[in-house]
This record gives sequence, structure tokens and C-alpha cells, in this order.
Amino acid sequence: TATTLNLSAVSDITFDGVNATNLSSTSSGNLDIHFVASTTINNLSATGTIDISSDNANVILNTNISNSAGVTFDIDGSLTMNDGKTITTTGTSITNIKATGNIAISKLVSSSNMIIESSNGAISDNLSGNSANITTTSLQITSASGINLRTNIDTLELSNIASGDISITENDNITLNQTTISGSDGAFSLATTGNITVANIFSNTASDGDVTLNATSFINNDFIYIEAGDIEVATTNYTQNQDITTDSGNITITTTNDINQNGDILASGGNITLASTSGDIVMA
Repeated sequence: TATTLNLSAVSDITFDGVNATNLSSTSSGNLDIHFVASTTINNLSATGTIDISSDNANVILNTNISNSAGVTFDIDGSLTMNDGKTITTTGTSITNIKATGNIAISKLVSSSNMIIESSNGAISDNLSGNSANITTTSLQITSASGINLRTNIDTLELSNIASGDISITENDNITLNQTTISGSDGAFSLATTGNITVANIFSNTASDGDVTLNATSFINNDFIYIEAGDIEVATTNYTQNQDITTDSGNITITTTNDINQNGDILASGGNITLASTSGDIVMA
């Protein structure tokens, strides 16, 4: 137990049951620290893997982390990255960020895959300005009560399991491998200046399950199904290769160029609107 704990070693550091308000730790090997009291991390570095966990304790990250072996946070509580702080991982190492409570993200940068999960909270933007919160190749993200992030990623697998809206602002091309929204309510919004390729969107929320997609180009290679809500797509070029369905709502597709429809559009109890300002509407 301490107010401030400083750890330094030329080999591995393993410390279980840390009760300190502030932590500074440097290791030339692997670093494995488990907290039993809420803490602020002011310095953290290791040449090996970094594993930070807690038991009923919130963690605030007030430092930058750069690592090539792998970074894992497994927090029983909330995890907050202070504004401007960055976790950078290089090589093939995976960044794995998990918390039972809310996760506030400043900036995560990885050349490999990234997993982010909040089992009972929301995942939110905690970075000033318009830069991306997350830059990576592949992102798998799960929350209980909403997601609000800016991204620079190639592929996204997303799940929201209880309630709350999802808002993703992407600055390039993106592929939605699988998007699942369940629970009482939760709208999904994705906006990008690039292209959107949809593999799958499934929403079975009881209410407020609107899906809004804005992109330069839209390609739907698998189904979009919404149980309760509207579907809106605004794009320059539109290609639909599978069905788009809402069981209770409207479907609106607006384009500048052609609309190429190769799958059914189904809106139970609602209206369907297809509009192209300067192109053709082609129904196969």
C-alpha cells in the first residue's frame, strides 16, 4: 500500500495486489501488474509484454505507451485515457483493451489487430480535435451501452449488447465484417469520406434502431436487417447485392450517380424511397 509506487527492473516485473494512488513502472522484460485500488498510471514502459489488470478498481492512464510485444488492459472497473495520451503497438502484437465499466479512449495506434470490450459500459471519445481515436488494420469492438469514436481502420466487427447509440466517423474506406446491435434501443451511424462495404448489419433492438450510412461509395455484399427503425444510405455510388430489410420503418437511399439494386428492399409498414440526382436506377 502506497500513495505513489515506483517500480524499475532490468528483467520481468510481476506485482499482484497493488494498492497505490499513482504508479510509475519501467521494465526491460515483461510487465504484469494487478491493482486492487483505483490508480493513475503516470509512466509505463516495457520491452516485453505489458499486462495491466484490476479487481474492483478504476484505472486512469496519464502517459504514452509504445510497445512491440503486446499491450493488454483487463480492468474490473472503468478505464480512462487522459486527453492526448497514446498507446502505440508495432509489429504483429495485438492491442487488447477490456473493462467492465466505461472506456474513454484518447488515441490507440496499432499496425496489427485491436480488440476493445466494455461488458457493462460505454466506449467513448476522449481526444480533443478531429484526429482518429483508433488507427489499426482490424478492429473488433463490443460495448454494453454505446460507442462514439473516430477511426482510421480497414475492417470493423462491432457489437452493442444492451442499449445506447453507436456513432463511428471514419476517414477512409471501411469494411463492416459484422455489426450486431441488440437490447432495448440503439441507433447506428457510420460516416466516411471513403467507401463503405457491408458484409452484415443485424439489429434486433426493441426501438430506436435506426441505421444511417454516409459514404462516397456503398456496396452491400450481405444482408442488412433492422427490427425497429429506419435505414438511410446517402452516397455517390450505390451497389446493393443482398437484401435490405426493416420490419418497422422506412428505407431511404439517396445517390448522386447510379443506384444498382441486385437484392430486395423490404420495409414493413413504412415507405421506400430511391433517389438519384444525376444517375440511373437499375433494378436487376
